[in-house]
Amino acid sequence: MASSERKVEIVETVMGLLADTPLEQMSTRCIARAVGVSQPALFRHFRNREALLLAVIDEARDELASSAEEVFRTHAAALPRIRAMVAAYMAHVERNPGLPRLLFANAGAAADPVSAALRHLLAMQRALLGQLVYQGQAEGSFAAEIDPGQAALALIGALQATVLHWQMEGRRVPLSEQADGVLSQWQVGALPRDGAPVTAVPGAVDGQCERARDAEPTLRLIDVRPMIAQGNDPFHLLRAALEEAPAGSILIIRSSFFPRPLVALMETSGHGVAAEEARSDLWDSVVTILGPPVDDLRDLEAPEPLERVLQAVSGLAPGQRYGALLPRRPRLLPPHLAERGLSHRLLDRSELGVVLLVWRPA
Repeated sequence: MASSERKVEIVETVMGLLADTPLEQMSTRCIARAVGVSQPALFRHFRNREALLLAVIDEARDELASSAEEVFRTHAAALPRIRAMVAAYMAHVERNPGLPRLLFANAGAAADPVSAALRHLLAMQRALLGQLVYQGQAEGSFAAEIDPGQAALALIGALQATVLHWQMEGRRVPLSEQADGVLSQWQVGALPRDGAPVTAVPGAVDGQCERARDAEPTLRLIDVRPMIAQGNDPFHLLRAALEEAPAGSILIIRSSFFPRPLVALMETSGHGVAAEEARSDLWDSVVTILGPPVDDLRDLEAPEPLERVLQAVSGLAPGQRYGALLPRRPRLLPPHLAERGLSHRLLDRSELGVVLLVWRPA
């Protein structure tokens, strides 16, 4: 069996064991026995129990992220998105009943890597649901006076209580049958009150608010890895950056993993997104605010990048923007842009190359 296949088998075995085995009894010896390998063979794939539990959490995060991505691409309105996300979460827990055991066992634990990863998993769920509540306020589906973060936390709490009760009752009733009931009860508190005017939240959904298209675009890098390492989710910070930037701006998001739900949400909100893995622990997502993805010219030999840029910007009308990724800092390009009455910004990042933003002032 290939090493990658064995690692997948080990992670699936641990998830299965967690369903019925107390965490304190989950030793590497127990895991090796369940997999059918020796303890030294197990350590060839995972150096200790902590690494194994982190792999389990990573797998859960990837699956939930894939579900969220599918939800964002399939549904447009906030309430159908929330309903689909709740159903996907309950179905995932039903398939993997060991995940709640891991979560509840580490509640309030110290700042070790496993606890931090679990906190981030919860923070990611809260941030995504909070963003959908925020979207629903813009659509008039939810009361404008509720706090999106608190509303998301209330829904997660209701889901966790349902899952805990399901575990204590021996997992007899399918969780999928309880999802609609939980959401319906939560929705009662989130809906606009009878007789209260429906007030949309300005700017709650990118693409539905007016952008300052005459303002100078910005070129900004946000590194969210420190927040993720602390178990926090950077979604609110990124949302603010997206909403504050004028149309045609470029935001570079640096993350320790591919932010799949965020990318899907941004793409469905009218932004152009290109993401790539520069190293095994580093993802760069290049986002154009309400615009197409930037041109990737990094594989071209000189002078073709310069020629391609000049050709692309030759027809820029006042207020229009253009972005590109270049293999190196362009020494000859700035004078050519200035001669044509164009403004530009450069951001030199060794891992990504050089990000170029060009625009013709309005």
